Amino acid sequence: MKIFLLLTGLLCFQQLAFSQNKVLEIVTIEIKEGTNKDFEDAITKAKAVISKAKGFISYEAKHCIEQENKYVFLIYWESVEAHMKGFRESDLYKEYRSFLAPFFKTPPVVQHFN
Repeated sequence: MKIFLLLTGLLCFQQLAFSQNKVLEIVTIEIKEGTNKDFEDAITKAKAVISKAKGFISYEAKHCIEQENKYVFLIYWESVEAHMKGFRESDLYKEYRSFLAPFFKTPPVVQHFN
């Protein structure tokens, strides 16, 4: 029993340490009116690309209820550097952006949170 509790505590500590080190990138995107279906198809393709990036953890896209042409992406990275240097300066980023950029009404707003 003591070993089980020790292992459980160690796993919880590792999860806590991991969650404190990761970075959340929030991307706010406004797309051209009437392109939602095609944009959502492009999100699926873009997600397959970004998931190959070193330092990538997870990706979730959310559609705004109040504004039909607004989305947010919640992307977790191991660090800001993994996103800004590793991914943004790679060929993967060019491919990722090629799927999404044609739909942008305005440039996306990108912010990082810890």
